[in-house]
Amino acid sequence: MKQVPKEDRIKILTLNELGYSKHEIARYVNVAPSTVIRTIQRDQETSKSKDRKKSGCPRIFLANDEKEIIKLLDSNKGSTVTEIHANYINETNNQVSVETIRNTLKKNRFVF
Repeated sequence: MKQVPKEDRIKILTLNELGYSKHEIARYVNVAPSTVIRTIQRDQETSKSKDRKKSGCPRIFLANDEKEIIKLLDSNKGSTVTEIHANYINETNNQVSVETIRNTLKKNRFVF
């Protein structure tokens, strides 16, 4: 399901506060009436068109961390994922799993 753009959510909430019906709002914003209803319900849960909290694990790595791993690989400080993992922990003190290192390398098209 596609997320409703923030501008449309704000329009929906504003028109709702002005007293327009759900169907009138849906026609004006060009979305389904069920989308209008869900947007209004979500607003009551989160307050004022903010996104809901996302499920799943938060990202451990930032772009700089990924560059650091590639740099370790390029500088021959490890030929296996386990060695790269050990060197990364020694240099950065960030605790990550070997699988996270492996996934980062796969994402950057290095295969192990």
